[in-house]
Amino acid sequence: MEELGFTCALKKIGTFYYKASFNDIGVEKEICTVLIGEYNGKIKPDRKEIADYKWISLKELKKDISAHPNKYTPWFKIEIEKFKKYFQKYENQN
Repeated sequence: MEELGFTCALKKIGTFYYKASFNDIGVEKEICTVLIGEYNGKIKPDRKEIADYKWISLKELKKDISAHPNKYTPWFKIEIEKFKKYFQKYENQN
């Protein structure tokens, strides 16, 4: 609700740990819980929380991650790969 202005039912699909170094700034270590849900309604982003968003297919997302890996956080790239079986049905959807 805080970021995109909607709620939906969510299902926990898993948890993972990651560690990522950021140049000379430091290291981020986190445990991430991954939730999945479906929503088909109007998005009302809070511009204080989100600069921009877009809907693309999972196939397009994977291509963009390969072409521009620095645009994406380490945890997001791990999540897409680790839980790919849950995202397969979205492979060709926009």
